[in-house]
Amino acid sequence: MSDSEGESSVGHSRKIKCDICHKKCSGDALRANNKFYHIQCFTCKACQKQLNGIGFFIYENNYYCPEDYHSKFGNRCPVCNEFVEGEVVDCLGKTFHQQCFKCSRC
Repeated sequence: MSDSEGESSVGHSRKIKCDICHKKCSGDALRANNKFYHIQCFTCKACQKQLNGIGFFIYENNYYCPEDYHSKFGNRCPVCNEFVEGEVVDCLGKTFHQQCFKCSRC
């Protein structure tokens, strides 16, 4: 099980097939995670929003927009209650933003 944040890139396709609909890509196609997609096929698993140009997360080989990824799988910092991503501190079973994790004794 892995999750990662990704970015998509658009380029001209040559005899490639969309990894979702398996039809030939003609014209512009997206490439993400070493696979190709029609722009209209590359959507969030939860809400079907097109992911072209907005960034996305991959969880269990499915693509999610940031909002759905956070609401379904994201961790909230126990200090500020915002979603945690990027560099974090894991301590005592909780995940903190680095700037939120402070020593409680000093």
